[in-house]
Amino acid sequence: MTLSQNHLAILLTLSLTLLSCNQQQEPTSKKTTTKSLLNELTDEEVAAGWTLLFDGKNLNEWKGYQSELPKEGWYVDVESNMIGEKTGVNIISKKKFVNFDLKLEFQILPNTNSGIFYKVKEVIDTAMWCNAIEFQLIDSMILKSAGDISMETHATGDVYNMLDSKYNGGISTNVWNRARIVMLNDYVEHWLNDELILEYNLSSRGWTEKLNNSKFRNYPQFGKSKLGHIGLEGNDNKVKFRNVKIKEL
Repeated sequence: MTLSQNHLAILLTLSLTLLSCNQQQEPTSKKTTTKSLLNELTDEEVAAGWTLLFDGKNLNEWKGYQSELPKEGWYVDVESNMIGEKTGVNIISKKKFVNFDLKLEFQILPNTNSGIFYKVKEVIDTAMWCNAIEFQLIDSMILKSAGDISMETHATGDVYNMLDSKYNGGISTNVWNRARIVMLNDYVEHWLNDELILEYNLSSRGWTEKLNNSKFRNYPQFGKSKLGHIGLEGNDNKVKFRNVKIKEL
């Protein structure tokens, strides 16, 4: 083989090697484009009408219950999570909603007892839980160690003290979980980790009977507000939220 032929052979080998490398790298590039976004909306979500209630940078979409945003108890950590770390310090969305589809991810720590509230109405000298319905978030070990407190209507995903979701998936601490609440007129759905775990109707006889036999029977405004805020409950043992998004229906 002459020098010229050797040169052509080397160039051909290099070309084939580069082509092979490019073909191997292509799937990685495609995988990157489909990676889920953190505290952002996809183009499809924007087109469908979803909006963020938390962008991973600040708490501008939130305020305190009957107050401005608390100076202590809530903050954004270095991993762009919303942190609630003080019991009794709760926040609510600045905007009110009637019918909506709410999605978020949450993480509870050992001994966390928190919740996601909806149909929140600010009433003077009245706590948020007295009028708003709660999607319970709790470390199950609290209930197991309490002994005299039933797991029914107090586990994660339940309507606190009202309806039992009977979710069998189990919720672990220090792990991200997905919650979803759908409100359409009087019809409500609770979802946990992409599973529909509870559905009920606020105008049904069953709901009225549960209400009349609960501790909320003494609060005439409980669950009655058509237009309400979304609420998040703080806890001394910390609760984390991210990817909080909502779509009005």
